[in-house]
Amino acid sequence: MAGVAASPEVQASFLLVMLLSVSHGLLPQPAYLAAEKACGWAGYLTDCGNETFYDTPSDACKAATTAALRYLPSNLDPYDVTAPTCQGSALGAAHVRANAPFLERLKLDYGLDVSFDPCLSDYVETYLNRADVQAAIHARPTTWRASGGVDYDNPGDLMVPYFETFINETDWRMLIWSGDADAAGPYIGTQRWIECLGRPVA
Repeated sequence: MAGVAASPEVQASFLLVMLLSVSHGLLPQPAYLAAEKACGWAGYLTDCGNETFYDTPSDACKAATTAALRYLPSNLDPYDVTAPTCQGSALGAAHVRANAPFLERLKLDYGLDVSFDPCLSDYVETYLNRADVQAAIHARPTTWRASGGVDYDNPGDLMVPYFETFINETDWRMLIWSGDADAAGPYIGTQRWIECLGRPVA
């Protein structure tokens, strides 16, 4: 049997956001290195038995991380750090055409219409917060938002045991992948927890 896990959010933390940001050129290296030193992150990728240390940063670590994260753009999309962000629902796809010429070139040169509207999630939120829509779907009056207000904290504590069970008690072969531009579930964390399982990768 085969299984697929797409962008499993097993480890998502401020450290991984920092690693992804510096690897994508969003943070200056000196700011990242200052945080790495203050936080003691040098062994993170190979230190599989010290989760509490990484989940409970010191005051010095928080200060250095805060200073570094100030370099991030305020309108960054955490789910795709390379994507255009919504600049107001009135602009929508026109904003993408103006600011992501690669997508426009695909259409002009190859006839490939990649319609992408970075305001899509805004439209969904607005729609699902309408009283008539909530009445039509028999939902209690509520303020809806994409995340649902769920704080995932450290999903690795919850999810890694499931993967250990899948590996030890089934004959499944699994393909696990993460997008390389997703700061909310960074691929660096995915690589780390897979390596920490100590299983062969084929």
